[in-house]
Amino acid sequence: MGDHQNLDNSLSTFSAEMTTLSNILQKAGKRSVILLDEIGSGTDPNEGAAIAIASLSELINSGSIVIATTHYSAIKDYANKQANFITASMDFDLTTLQPTYRLKMNEVGDSRALWIAEKVGINKKVITEAKKILQTGKYPLKASKIIFHEKTKSKYHNASLAKGDIVYLSNLKKEGIFYQKIQFKDEIEVFVDKEFVTVPLKRVKLLRQAKDLYPEGYNLDLLFIKDYQDYKFNRDLNRGSKKAFKTLNKQRVTGIESGK
Repeated sequence: MGDHQNLDNSLSTFSAEMTTLSNILQKAGKRSVILLDEIGSGTDPNEGAAIAIASLSELINSGSIVIATTHYSAIKDYANKQANFITASMDFDLTTLQPTYRLKMNEVGDSRALWIAEKVGINKKVITEAKKILQTGKYPLKASKIIFHEKTKSKYHNASLAKGDIVYLSNLKKEGIFYQKIQFKDEIEVFVDKEFVTVPLKRVKLLRQAKDLYPEGYNLDLLFIKDYQDYKFNRDLNRGSKKAFKTLNKQRVTGIESGK
């Protein structure tokens, strides 16, 4: 009963229904009463109908009592030809577009999809085309005249800035060094006066490219150092410099003596 799809387990509606149907087929017998609603739906109609017909055949041969509903013409045709089945349809009021809840025995119901679609206001051109497809089996293959243009990554011409480029910031009236683009925004991070600032891309003008300013392989991160002496000291610590560690210990002792 109901829809047992499961996103966590990548289980689609059809997969869930097939899992249930598999269990039914394994356990069905002479004492079973089986209700199947829209069997074989949720996938390719031809393949779904084929699975449904084969399953119905298996169930009736096991001696089960089966009540199945469907809109598939192939399954309706099978039920008409299979002596073990009795067909029935639900009555429908064509004036009010409402079901009457009256069961009509020994009949195969008509889905009246086109008729209902037209009644509820679907474009007549679409209805006419659908009828033509049903009658001829040919598809409308006329190509659309609409042309889709590739969307640019950004509406601003500076979208392809590279790390280390020298830019002019019109809102600050200063030059700065481009650091990085802010993800999902038309904003960039720029190094100005030894500080990082965020600036709208539209306020930026490229002055000089990093590739023309620095040799190949140059460490561009050196451009974004606030205090070179502090940077050099930390680099020496990282590479295990005894002199740097001696200085660090001296700073710690001084800090302790001064109560910091």
